Amino acid sequence: MFYFDAHSQRSNNNSWIFKFEKNIDLPFTQVEIDMIINAYGSEKLQRITSEKVLEKFYKNILRNRVNIRKKKYYPDENIPKLSSKGPKLNQNKINLEKFNPLLYDFPFFSKNSHYYRVDQTDFLVIINPQELE
Repeated sequence: MFYFDAHSQRSNNNSWIFKFEKNIDLPFTQVEIDMIINAYGSEKLQRITSEKVLEKFYKNILRNRVNIRKKKYYPDENIPKLSSKGPKLNQNKINLEKFNPLLYDFPFFSKNSHYYRVDQTDFLVIINPQELE
């Protein structure tokens, strides 16, 4: 006599299903394409656009997960400097619309938010975690 019994556990929070905003359904803008090419090259852009998962991942970073906010700078604060993660921005010519987060070594896979001071300015770069479904 044989007995076979199978049980499965179902979780409401599948760690592989991510929540995306509707704006990632729109095609890449020319500015986003230029950011990807500038950071990784045109071959990587072709790979990203040919794989929907990668395309969603990068659109989500560029459109939803990186924010720049103003918060008064204090010399004694304990916020990491943006220049510790990549190229230093010219503080006299900061163009926040053209800021390319792909040029920096940000923790895009972290489960926590991360804050970086644009050196001695009143600007903070905030990296938000990927939200789960």
